[in-house]
This record gives sequence, structure tokens and C-alpha cells, in this order.
Amino acid sequence: MVHRNSVSKPRSVRRARTLCLLALLAGTALPVQAQQSDAFPFMNRASDGQTPAQNLGRYLTMLADNPNNAQALVGAGRAALDIGDADAALGLFVRANDLSPRNGQVKAGLGGALVRLERPLAAMQQFREAERLGVRLSEYAADRGFAYDLLGQPELAQADYRVAIAQRSTPELLKRLAISQAISGDRNAALQTLDPLLRAQDMTAWRTRAFVIGLTGEDVREAVEAAAIAMPRRELEILTPYLGRLSSMSNAGKAQAVHFGNFPASGDGPRYALSDFPELAAAGTPGAGLVPQGAALGARSPAEIRRDTAREQRRRERREAVARRLAARETQSRRRPGRSSAPVEVAQAAPPPPPPPPPPPTPPPPPPSVAVEQTEPDMPETLGPRPGFSQPSAPVEAAVAADVENGNVPVTPSSFSLADLEADLRRRAQREQVEETQQAQGPAPESLLPAALAAITPGPPPPPPPPPPPPPPPPQSAPVPAQAETPAETTASAAQAEPARSWVQLATGPTEEGMRFTYRRYARANAIFAGQEGWTTPLGQTNRLLVGPFASGAAAQEFINTLAEVGIEALRWRSPEGQAIVRLYREGLSPQPTEAAMAAGSTMSAPAAEALSAAPSHPARHWAQVAIGQQVDALRFTYRQFSRRAPQAFEGKTGWFTPLNATNRLLVGPFESRAEAQAFLNAASEEGDIQGLTFRSAEGQEIERLNRR
Repeated sequence: MVHRNSVSKPRSVRRARTLCLLALLAGTALPVQAQQSDAFPFMNRASDGQTPAQNLGRYLTMLADNPNNAQALVGAGRAALDIGDADAALGLFVRANDLSPRNGQVKAGLGGALVRLERPLAAMQQFREAERLGVRLSEYAADRGFAYDLLGQPELAQADYRVAIAQRSTPELLKRLAISQAISGDRNAALQTLDPLLRAQDMTAWRTRAFVIGLTGEDVREAVEAAAIAMPRRELEILTPYLGRLSSMSNAGKAQAVHFGNFPASGDGPRYALSDFPELAAAGTPGAGLVPQGAALGARSPAEIRRDTAREQRRRERREAVARRLAARETQSRRRPGRSSAPVEVAQAAPPPPPPPPPPPTPPPPPPSVAVEQTEPDMPETLGPRPGFSQPSAPVEAAVAADVENGNVPVTPSSFSLADLEADLRRRAQREQVEETQQAQGPAPESLLPAALAAITPGPPPPPPPPPPPPPPPPQSAPVPAQAETPAETTASAAQAEPARSWVQLATGPTEEGMRFTYRRYARANAIFAGQEGWTTPLGQTNRLLVGPFASGAAAQEFINTLAEVGIEALRWRSPEGQAIVRLYREGLSPQPTEAAMAAGSTMSAPAAEALSAAPSHPARHWAQVAIGQQVDALRFTYRQFSRRAPQAFEGKTGWFTPLNATNRLLVGPFESRAEAQAFLNAASEEGDIQGLTFRSAEGQEIERLNRR
């Protein structure tokens, strides 16, 4: 494992590890060569008792020494899956497949990554290949079970889950099995599966329990009460409208809804809001009336008492600070979600219940009421892919509800091709789960970023010290003390700067680059976007993609109705006073409809929109990536330093940058081919000891000049 003190190692070692880290972050293909053997021993995900983050760091070190090590690529891919970064894992497995195309473990890894990216049919192809190549079922049973759930076959999924649990039981597998049992209608079995985790006060298990009750119950009140035990109020408000729809959905729809937050646009079952349950809506703390109050019984040591007292003091200080900032926003943040006139379908009768489970354990204490409004809700961390309620996509593969394994329905996905996955990876928004895993499991390989950035992206020189303050003026007679701005005044000024407004939410996404791509695709193809602007605001671990603002909720709804005519799903949202809404583009520079869209005079159909968006304003091009950094000024400084160190290599070249998750790539180019970009890197390395890698931008990806701002 590479530690933080790796900066002190020889420059060649630092350079190799930095290149490996940049290759993983960039998602570009490392140079590959043919490999004689397609077989190597299976690599255990928890080898030597290390965490997935430690395993990932170890395999990255191996790849720095030998980028063509297929065994290390598979190990790094499995570690990335365990951390929760399916996009990075897929890129690693694709490169491993290029090196070792007939290796069953690579096929199993590809299937595991694809199912987490909501492509269960493509994943099933890879699992069949893994089985044909002799991989044991226990090594990929958990992922294949997940695919079966998404395809609407919970019985087959549960059989695979039990095979995986017999090999290695984990909390994630138990929660996934419980959800599958709930999808098939067996509430008691699902609660019994969760019981050990509930008694261990696993908060994600309590969230899973709420979904189990929602999936198997006809009384939405019971599901809301279960959710109130483990969720903050704002998250409960978001979840409540969907709980009444879960039990009436198809098996595949239930799995898609719980695991990925994909709900049918038409809606199944009635819609509810938290305000439909006054006793829960009026409670200061969600679930306050459902959880035993007071301290737990039993003797406690003085050390435990001191530790809990200090922890409570810190929590109380945070709650008081949040309460002061948000006092004026509390009433605005509790608006009742709108109802929908979705048709109501009768849920199928549940089978006779088996004997009741043992009495449930005591629920965990709910979150403090004053801290509920601190952030947007964190959606449940239950089952790998985070349950949430994102923008419904076009018809998903989970619509297949027949027995795929037995051949009742032909599986002929025409769009899946490993050759296209590199471009697909760049278009997908990166999931932001690695940071959460770092907090739970220790520092991941991203902890190398400070050292890597220090090695390749020097910061600008420190500013000169400020001049000494002038001497204070002589005291005046009878000065009138100025009143400090109170928290209420601060909140009022924030509310004036950011008033409550009506918006149309088009989608959600974790990265600005992905939201810009989506907005540009919609705006260029539909005349209704003329004169509109794109905006964004945080939503838990992701962000809202907004268009507006509109003069009223009725105007926003009219915009939504027009979009719905061509199959674009959106929802109305009103921002509370004081919530910051940020522009996606500079003022007046949001993408506008094309001439063809304006000539049509109305919104276009989805195929027409796809046809227009197929001709991007930014073509795919080859670049040389020489550094990464968050601040554009620092990138400019680095580019100037590099051009001085290698003047001949940089002569006539131009600096560019493009977003990379939370940071930016520093690019040189563009070049006609990858070979030309590599030739530049070789010259820069020989002349100025400057290291980098080649990078191919995706079609439509914005690349900005470094000196543009």
C-alpha cells in the first residue's frame, strides 16, 4: 500500500504511481498488448484482511509497475466495485478484457459492473460467459442475483443470494436478500433476514426495513411510520409520495424503484404527501412518538459517560448554529408536494403469511429535530446502488419480467458492445460514493491526491504579507456603538438575495459536466427552451438540474405539460427562501434551440432530439493531459512553468482544461491522433521531465481554453 509519505520516495517511483492514479481518474485506456494466458488464480476481494480501499491502492501500485497486468486490473476492478465506483470498475474490466478476452473472472467482473449501472440484460450475457469459462457460481452469485431482481425474477435472485451468503455473508447481501424477499411478497422472511442487523442498530438496515414494509403493505401509513424511525424529516417528505406506489408495481419496477429510484412516469397507485399524516407532520422530530425516550438501562463506565457528554455538547452546538441560520426557512421547507392524477391499480393479494417473526428490536434514536434542515437528505445506503428518486429514464431493461434464465423471453440486447463502453463511461455521471467509503473504511487511494498534485501541479506563489494596519483614530466623544448583524438579519438578507421561486426540474446528477450535457441535449432540440437558462442546486449527494425561474407554479406546470407531449419527464419544484440556485452557464450563454428546432415551432419527438444531439458542437479529439487541479489559476501557473521547462515541446501549443469530477484536467492540444499526443508527451518528458497521459474527449464534451477567463 502506498502511504502519504510517498512524496519522499525517488521521483521515478512517484512518477509511476502518479501516472497510475491519473489513469484511473481519467478513465482512459492504458496501453495494452497481447497476453499469452487467459487464466490466473482467483483474487479474493478481502485478501490478507485488507479493506477494499487498501486493496485498490495495492493494485494501483502493481499497475504503475506494469500497466498490462490483467490480474492487477481485475483486482483493482473488484476493489472499485466494493468501494462503490462502478464506472471506474467497468473501465478497468474493459481494459482487462482487451488483455485477456477469454478469462471468466473478467466476464464476471464486467457483469458485476454492468448490473450496478442499470444494465441487467448486458450483465446476464457476461455471467453466462463466466459460467461457460468455468468460474464458480459463488464468485458472482451476488451480482447475478441482483440482475435477476432487476429483471423481475426475485425467486431466482434469492437462490443466488443464498449461494453468495453461504460463501461469505455481508450486511449488504443480507439487505439485498431482504429487499428481494419483500419484492416477492414475503414480509416476515424479509424482516427475519434483517433482524440481526436491526438488533446491531445498523441505520441502513432500518432504512431497508421501511422499504420492506412499503413493498409488502397496503397501508401506506405503516410504511411512513417505519420510514420516520430512520429518516430525517426532509428525506421523509421526499420519500412519502412514492411509498404508496411500491406495493402495486411489477417485480422489476419494484427493484428499479428501490435500488435506483426509477419510477414509471405514469405512476402506479395513489400519491401521498407527509401532510396527509398530521401526527407525523406535526412532530418536531420524525418518529419521536415511535421511539422509546430516555437513557438506556444498565451500568455505564465513567469513560463512556464523559465521551457521550462531550459528543452531546458538540451536537448541541451544531444544532444551535443550524437553528440560527435556518429559522426563517423552516416554514418554507415544509411545503406539501403536489398530487398526481395517476391511475390506481389494485395490488395482488399477498400469500398467507408464515408464523410471525420475533419481536422487533428497539429502533435507534432518531436524528435531532433542529438538525433535520442542516443538509439535503442522504438517500438510503442500503444496497450498493443507492435508493433514491432521480429523474426517470427512458424505458429501462428492467421492463423484462419473464423468466430469462429458462429462456421464456429471448434476450437480444442490440446496444451492448464492449468497444463502446469507453465512450459510455465518459458520458455517465460519476457516482460520489468513494468519499463516503473513505470515512467508513479509512483512506482510499484518492488520499494520494495531495501528494500527486504536489508532484505535478505546483500552486501559485504565496501572496505577500498584508501591510500593517493603520493606527487607530483618537477616541471621539460619546461614540454610538454599531449593532452587530444578528443571525435573523443574516437570514433575512439571504432570503432577499435568494427568494422563493418556481422551477422545472429536468433531472438530477452528481457532476456539472453531466448536467450540462443533459441540458444542452434538451435545449438544442426543443423550441420551448428559447430564452431559458439552466441552473443547478444541491440535493443530498447529487444536484438538481433546473430550468427557469418561472413567474408562477402554473407557468412551470405548463412548461412541464409541453415537455410531456414528447416524452420528456420533469417535475415542478419551488425553492425555499435563502436557498442558493447557481447558473450552469454564464448569464446569457445557456444553450438555445437550433434553427431546425425553432423552424419546427414546437418541441420535437425524442428520436428527433437524439438526431440533433448526435452532431455535437464539441467533436471528439485527442489531447495530452499533463496535470490536474481544482483552481484554474493554478493550472495556468503550472502550464507556464511547464512551457518554460520544455520550450521546444510546448512551442506553438495551447493550454486547455475540462472538468474531471471535483477537479479539472490540464490539457495540451488538440492533436490529430493519439500517436501525435504521445509523441508530444515523449518530447516533454525528455526535455523537461514532464509526465502525462493521452486523453480522448467525448463528443459534446466542453474543452475550454486556459486563457479564456
